[in-house]
Amino acid sequence: MGILTENITYDLIGIITTILVGLVAYLKWKLTYWDKVGIPSLNPTIPFGDSKDLLLGRLTFEIEGTGT
Repeated sequence: MGILTENITYDLIGIITTILVGLVAYLKWKLTYWDKVGIPSLNPTIPFGDSKDLLLGRLTFEIEGTGT
């Protein structure tokens, strides 16, 4: 016997979907704070934020003057 329906599987799918949608909405709200305030910023993406290229290896840090 489920909580909302007669099938526990549908209840779990509904609860997990609700939590994921709420989490994405919260992150979207938090990641656009500086744009709402009017300060220019990078365009962050979920789940990487502003460091997507760095985490995926498309961007590296180089120390100036070392020749590497």
